[in-house]
Amino acid sequence: MRRLLRRRPKTKSGLRLAFAPEFSAVSGLWGQPSLWGEGILCSMDDRNLVAVAEQAAATSLVQQGPIAGCTVLGECGRVFMGCVMEYANAELNQDPISNALAVGRVSGMYRVRRIGYYSPTGGELPTVPALTLRRLQEVGTEDLAVIFSPGNGERIEKSLGQLLAEAGLA
Repeated sequence: MRRLLRRRPKTKSGLRLAFAPEFSAVSGLWGQPSLWGEGILCSMDDRNLVAVAEQAAATSLVQQGPIAGCTVLGECGRVFMGCVMEYANAELNQDPISNALAVGRVSGMYRVRRIGYYSPTGGELPTVPALTLRRLQEVGTEDLAVIFSPGNGERIEKSLGQLLAEAGLA
């Protein structure tokens, strides 16, 4: 009896794609492997959301500000990562939440449940741009919360309503 092994698909350049086991936070069941780039299905608490956001921050493209990364936990249980992207022309800059939202939407995420945001600012919380807050109003669940970590070991949770009020958008 011959065993058939499932081969990983190749990219156009001939490289094999990396797979990771899926764990659905919604159903609690292990599923078929998925591509990391398509979001990670897993069970994540706030501490892990921030820890993965710290890893995402390492890929930041910064010109002058601090690095920053975030993880977006979709209602489907998938996690998407984003980082800050700063360019020579400041009009092109992208904050980590917008970056992760774009990755999530491309991969089929519709609603956002929680966000982990890491930026080593020395205790001061990073600010979320007004445009990003408006985007979160459109795609966030009613109980959407952002967990900030300013790099000093603390985790501060704020609801979308609180962030909107602080920005004068409520």
